[in-house]
Amino acid sequence: DSCINALPFDVDDLHICGKDEEIDGLGGVLGSAGPSFFRRDFTTRKWTTITGAMRFDTADIANLVKLGTWESVILHEMGHVIGIGTLW
Repeated sequence: DSCINALPFDVDDLHICGKDEEIDGLGGVLGSAGPSFFRRDFTTRKWTTITGAMRFDTADIANLVKLGTWESVILHEMGHVIGIGTLW
């Protein structure tokens, strides 16, 4: 389950690991994502993601590219990494 791109020693803003793998075949789950590690802002007391992971179903990628929706699916999963639907 580890990503090909290793987590850097210092994360200034956000590090996202993305990988393509078999999930459930054509037309089901397109991808999934979520935060892995967090940092707390001592001024606002809010938690933010510093690293997260995204995965995409290899069976769906070619069709998403053909339909022109591949980038939208990536952005959707990035939202889960930063906390939409996962932290808040």
